[in-house]
Amino acid sequence: MNQFYENCNFAKSPKYIFFYLISVAISIIFLYFLFKLKEIKCDCSNNWRRHFILIYTFINIFVGIIINYIFFCSDIEFSYIGPHYFIILVMYFIVSVLNLFYYVTTFIYVKNLNIEKCDCSKLWERDMMRIVSIIGIALSSLLLFLYLTSLFFLITLKIS
Repeated sequence: MNQFYENCNFAKSPKYIFFYLISVAISIIFLYFLFKLKEIKCDCSNNWRRHFILIYTFINIFVGIIINYIFFCSDIEFSYIGPHYFIILVMYFIVSVLNLFYYVTTFIYVKNLNIEKCDCSKLWERDMMRIVSIIGIALSSLLLFLYLTSLFFLITLKIS
């Protein structure tokens, strides 16, 4: 196990590690809540949104682990200057669109649980999912705007 982390440099960005760990903790709380609803056979929460949120949360954690391993434990240098800048922006844009869809889906899921007055989901995790989804929608929207603006300027600079 030591060889796995032998070449890792976690001092590259301790703030990033901190926020990533918070993100993972929130994702685990989401998963715990959704599995709890599944375990008690809560019919009002059983729909495609719950399944999508479960799957996307697992994928998000898994992809995050891979990206962090590459960033902190490989010799790859990430640079936002150079020929690959456009590709990086497009990838970030796609991920931001997926994240926005995830947070909107989560918000609608929680909103529907409230509208249906689902008693089996009246837990603090439901309120946390609502708050996190609102913050996620705001941040994802902002990032999409920034990526679109960057792509626009990059394309106009290449054309001129």
